[in-house]
Amino acid sequence: MPQIIEQYGREGYSKLTGFSQFSYNAVQHLLDNNETIWKLLYYNDKDAWNKPNTSLNEKRSLIYGGEPDETLYRVFISEKQPDAWVHEACILRIFPSGIVSDNRTINTAVITFDIYSHYRIDTLSNYTTRVDVIVEELVSLFNGFNIGGLGRLYLNGVATKQTGARESGQIPYAGKRIVLATKQN
Repeated sequence: MPQIIEQYGREGYSKLTGFSQFSYNAVQHLLDNNETIWKLLYYNDKDAWNKPNTSLNEKRSLIYGGEPDETLYRVFISEKQPDAWVHEACILRIFPSGIVSDNRTINTAVITFDIYSHYRIDTLSNYTTRVDVIVEELVSLFNGFNIGGLGRLYLNGVATKQTGARESGQIPYAGKRIVLATKQN
């Protein structure tokens, strides 16, 4: 290993620049570019998809910032949830979930979007589910998008087998997990 460092110097190794800012940048992109997801998170009734758009203050009021009662929020930048929920709500978690080393200079950063909805509010009046609509909106919004200089996100099984969408959740919450990736150095 010392020979490699001497040969290439520290500059020849991945630094994961911007990795810690992914969740923040993703939430900011969501704030600026999608109304449907915010309506489905803000309104709990079956006509949430057809309600008025939420204001910037209403959207911001849904973003968890470390307060003691997390059940008052719907958007989180961490996978962890220390408290059990009994609220009929829909929540979104956006977080970097892993790094796969391609070589010494390039890594694949794996980014996860978890969507959960209480069963009682998941079905909407337009015969779709809250979770499936949010999955569709998130993939449409983030697949192929270069988020905050971190790299272009992709849903591409050829680049890494980790990307995709899968069932997630535990009764009484239905959910899906979307995994996107980006190359970083």
